This record gives sequence, C-alpha cells and structure tokens, in this order.
Amino acid sequence: MTTGNEFASFADHPGGARAVAFAPEGRTLASGAEQDASVRLWDVPGKKQRAMWKAHEGGVHALAFAPEGKTLATGGADRLIRVWE
Repeated sequence: MTTGNEFASFADHPGGARAVAFAPEGRTLASGAEQDASVRLWDVPGKKQRAMWKAHEGGVHALAFAPEGKTLATGGADRLIRVWE
C-alpha cells in the first residue's frame, strides 16, 4: 500500500465477488460470489487460484478466517453459516 499501485487482480467469479477475506498469514485471499455461490481461494503472491467450491444454495455474503488460518467460515443467502477446513 505504500505505492498505491495494483499488485494483482482476480476476476473469475461470474457476476463478481461479493465478499473477500485475507487469511492471517497474508498470502491467501478468499472470495465469495453471489451468482454461482462459490468460494475461491487465491495465492496472492503467485497470482493464481488454489481452490474453488460451491459453498451455499444462493450467494455467499460473508467470509472470515479463524485466527489459525486453516478454518474458513462462510455466510450465505441460504441463511446458513458453514465452516470449512
């Protein structure tokens, strides 16, 4: 953030991302989408997608990593909170 220059751009969600969260280690970014209800994990330094799965019936509205960085909670339009390892 010291330069204000863009470092990476991730645009594989149809309709765009609705929620994003960085893992505590700072290298992994999670993104969630409304249109396809998917969660994607991104390797930020490598600028590539690491994983993708359908998380909810309906869009993904919220994401949060646990402090240890190995657990991700998602909240969706289906009114569920799901926890992923």
